[in-house]
Amino acid sequence: MLEPDRKAPYLGCKPLTPTGEEVERRLHNRLVLDRHGQIEVDGEFYHCRVLDISGAGAAILCADAIQLGSKAILHIPEIGPLPTYVARELVEGYGLSFDLPQIRMDDLNLRLRILTDLRHFM
Repeated sequence: MLEPDRKAPYLGCKPLTPTGEEVERRLHNRLVLDRHGQIEVDGEFYHCRVLDISGAGAAILCADAIQLGSKAILHIPEIGPLPTYVARELVEGYGLSFDLPQIRMDDLNLRLRILTDLRHFM
């Protein structure tokens, strides 16, 4: 087995341990959400589907064209408005990065933990 190149740039795939296992490098756990939401860009609202979310960002499906780097607000029922910017394009949507102060990020992580716990009881 080949040793992973520790100096190679990170290109979006997970690095491997010497035993070939994938290493999770995310700082925040992702929650698969699959909920309707809206993204607000320059005062215009666009319908979207929130695929997953973490304390750092979200992946959304959106049929409307949104420019990379745009500042936006992601509106999700039960979670509230989240200031964000469009960080990357996905196949049919966008990857968003939240622009939250630490206290709001902590609050979001708590809400996501509660949603995760509620799923286990249903």
